Amino acid sequence: MRIVKPYILSSITLKKLKRKRIYIAFTGLIILSFIIVDSKLKIFLFKHEIDKLIESYSKAIELNPRDATAYYNRGVAYGNKGDYDRAILDYTKAIELDPKYADAYNNRGVAYRKKGNYDRAIEDYTKAIELDPKDADAYYNRGNAYYVKGDYDKAIGDYTKAIELDPKYAKAYYCRGLAYKELGKESEAQRDFDMYEELTGKKDKKQF
Repeated sequence: MRIVKPYILSSITLKKLKRKRIYIAFTGLIILSFIIVDSKLKIFLFKHEIDKLIESYSKAIELNPRDATAYYNRGVAYGNKGDYDRAILDYTKAIELDPKYADAYNNRGVAYRKKGNYDRAIEDYTKAIELDPKDADAYYNRGNAYYVKGDYDKAIGDYTKAIELDPKYAKAYYCRGLAYKELGKESEAQRDFDMYEELTGKKDKKQF
């Protein structure tokens, strides 16, 4: 997920544990590795298994075409594969089935940003925030979109809100530092970089 300048990652979640059941179809030799971070299930897939996972969700959709979760999770798989057009289609279908699906708006925003459509991404992040005002990821992602558009003040505002919601959000500190640096606010930038290093133990700020 490398972006040369700046290096900014988007937060994509498979499912918020507190909201809905985890919908995962295991078939064949699908190998998944999970890590829990801030009550969200982050999914990291071996690339050669993604097609099998997509096939599993497609079968689930055939069995229940009105299962928003299946469309959403297939969208996550397509996004991991780099097929952002299909990811957008699946997130859109999930939203049609569940108009209050905040995570679907957030992840569709990530897909739009990956395609360079920053305005559409901001629209989706804003809707995700409207539906779930306590989602630090949505603020962080919108901040990233504002950053690449050169709107550093708005980016700082969103990174700051993400930090207020999650004081240990290391990436938000780092990216806010980048935005401060663009505005020539070196002391504020260094303070955020130091906080990032304190939280992660990483001195190489080119990677998260």
